[in-house]
Amino acid sequence: MVETNKSSALRYGTGQVRHDAVGRPLRYKRLMALCVGGCILLALPFLGLPDFYIGLFTQAWVLAIAAMGLDLLLGYTGLVSFTHGAIFGVGAYAVAIAAVKFGLQGWFWGLGLGVGFAVAVSIIFALVSLRTLGATFIIITLALNQILWGTAQQWISLTGGDNGIVGFSRPTIFGISLESATSYYVFSLLVLFGAAAVLRMVVGSNFGLGLIGIRDQPARMEALGYNPWLHRVITFILGGAFAGLGGVLFANYNLFVSPEQMHVGLSVDLLLMVVLGGRATIYGSIAGALVIVVLGNYLSGFTDRWHMILGAMYVVVVLYFDQGFAGAARRCVALLKRLKPMAYERE
Repeated sequence: MVETNKSSALRYGTGQVRHDAVGRPLRYKRLMALCVGGCILLALPFLGLPDFYIGLFTQAWVLAIAAMGLDLLLGYTGLVSFTHGAIFGVGAYAVAIAAVKFGLQGWFWGLGLGVGFAVAVSIIFALVSLRTLGATFIIITLALNQILWGTAQQWISLTGGDNGIVGFSRPTIFGISLESATSYYVFSLLVLFGAAAVLRMVVGSNFGLGLIGIRDQPARMEALGYNPWLHRVITFILGGAFAGLGGVLFANYNLFVSPEQMHVGLSVDLLLMVVLGGRATIYGSIAGALVIVVLGNYLSGFTDRWHMILGAMYVVVVLYFDQGFAGAARRCVALLKRLKPMAYERE
């Protein structure tokens, strides 16, 4: 039994390195493709992209960080959570309240408080919600999200209610101002790259392989000595930390926080980003965020029924591309590889 699980781990990439036709590791090729794509994205603001679209892309990067945290939970444990929108809002509110109410401005103050409070809330939510699984878990997370949203609505002296919190400014990091749209775009994209790298290391570690085993065969993994409940709790907290990080970036960019950042609609959007991009991919959440933020804004300029168009796209993806855009891309690559030898044979 142990040997079987070890061989399963090897298939997930801990002991085997797959190579392409010319002998180069596929991991190397993927890394090069990611580097090229990252350089292109970093260069966009300097190639004449209007500030409006720079702002849209920045919002997409911020939400993608939170969506990647949710993908860690959904993709690698199979748990559907509706609390990540509220935890995102906790990170955003921590920045705004610290700056306006207590005068604690600056990136590192906001980062520490935003992620710290997000982790604290995630610990409480994990201990409450992970007492059960399945549909009951989903309902509990939905209720917890509504509790935080209602608190933000009613605790006007602290949160400002529907009027929200304003009156703080964008931070300066190591003497570099983030006031301009371009500088914040680059900064948020670099944070996104860092978050993606950390999450990839997590899912590629022994802990990540354990999550996959617990997701697929929980009883067997428990018999082997793993603690499924503890793994799920840790994953929930890690996902919440990245949701809080997204909230910190959101608050510092928009300079406004309201209960809207805790609404269940945001949790649904994050979930759709993961599903569209592809579960258990991490990077797929970036594509999902781009579709919802950028494409949604583009379609809204043509029709008031743009939600119907996006909704139809969601249905098509769920029905025919269960692994999202990432799965569709893998299918296309596999098809091209099959067609290439056929083209040589015809010649």
